[in-house]
Amino acid sequence: MAVWLICEAMKTHSRNGLPLTVEHEVLYIAPTFQQAHNVFWPKLRKLAEPVTAKLLENPGILYLTNGRRIRLVGMDNPDAARGATASAIGFDEYADMPDRAWEEIAQPMLMITEGPAMFIGTPKGKNHFFKLYAHAEDTPGGDWESFHFTSFDNPFLSDSESDRLQRDMGSDKQRQELEAEFTAHEGVVFKREWFKESPDEPDDGGWAIAVDLAGFRPAKGTAGRDIKRLDETAIAIVKVHRRGWWVKEIRHGQWDTRETANRIIRAAKEHQTGVVGIEKGALSNAVQPYLQDFMAQYQRWVHVVPLTHGNQRKTDRIVWALQGRAEKGRIVLNPGRWAEKLISQAMDFPDPRAKDDLLDALAYIDQMAGRVSYVQYDPAQENKHPVLDPVSGW
Repeated sequence: MAVWLICEAMKTHSRNGLPLTVEHEVLYIAPTFQQAHNVFWPKLRKLAEPVTAKLLENPGILYLTNGRRIRLVGMDNPDAARGATASAIGFDEYADMPDRAWEEIAQPMLMITEGPAMFIGTPKGKNHFFKLYAHAEDTPGGDWESFHFTSFDNPFLSDSESDRLQRDMGSDKQRQELEAEFTAHEGVVFKREWFKESPDEPDDGGWAIAVDLAGFRPAKGTAGRDIKRLDETAIAIVKVHRRGWWVKEIRHGQWDTRETANRIIRAAKEHQTGVVGIEKGALSNAVQPYLQDFMAQYQRWVHVVPLTHGNQRKTDRIVWALQGRAEKGRIVLNPGRWAEKLISQAMDFPDPRAKDDLLDALAYIDQMAGRVSYVQYDPAQENKHPVLDPVSGW
């Protein structure tokens, strides 16, 4: 972080071509000013010594030889940062800051320069840091990038210390502190070992598709709200057979209304099913006209079954539909990234801060399973039926 901030402060122009002057600060932001001063300030002073012109110790301001400055800010006094124009901002232990630190306070300071920001920290549950990381992870190639490093990647951590930490820490704490995983209430409802994975599709059974709709992403070329706050639409594609459910895939994403309808009908066409369950409500009504359009385009006519919560809370409905089946090994997942995400959501459930879109869609399969016919063709049984009429042959 310190090296990155120094490099940013040495730049003469922003990425949009704006000449950078002494008025364009580089900020280091920590949960408290005292933390910034005690932990980061000594490192910054040492690393920046060859290019340092002046130090202001108490306010934590370092002037470089090019006239530009790096300033420490603590989110215990967020108003100290307001009104500044920044060319780059680094957040340290972002999970320990208020969620408005970025959107309300820091982001406006970068508007003129279109400068970069870096967020680092140890996960603290599924809070605003998790949401920001998940957004960056789900939008590769855009304005965001995500990086994940564990304590075991640290070359300065000895093997003996690593072994001691693993021995003394509980598994949940180890996943958070050492493996840098975003965890919540692991194991409250579901256990990780309940979810078996296999790429082998069962021979018997039939396909069921259930859709949990989320707020639709604005269509391309139209103004709309920030999509980071939207949940994801999830399309669960499951083969229901005599021994349970084989979950082939749960397709998920933030799509506009037309794209959502397109993906639903394509899934029905690919799996040769004429019935799809969609969560009942205003979102279902919005997607209906587009479903009709794509049915005509793909020549695949689908009966839409309205899925309901049955006057149950979402938590109760998911538990009722999935917990027993998962525990008894009656839910098997086709391996893939979507499966990893589903298991992650199951481990966090029912934490209200964590997402459960994929779990919700899978739970709706419970309402669709009764519409699947368990038909299996067995060539060994062919021509073994007794002949009742020797003339007609049957």
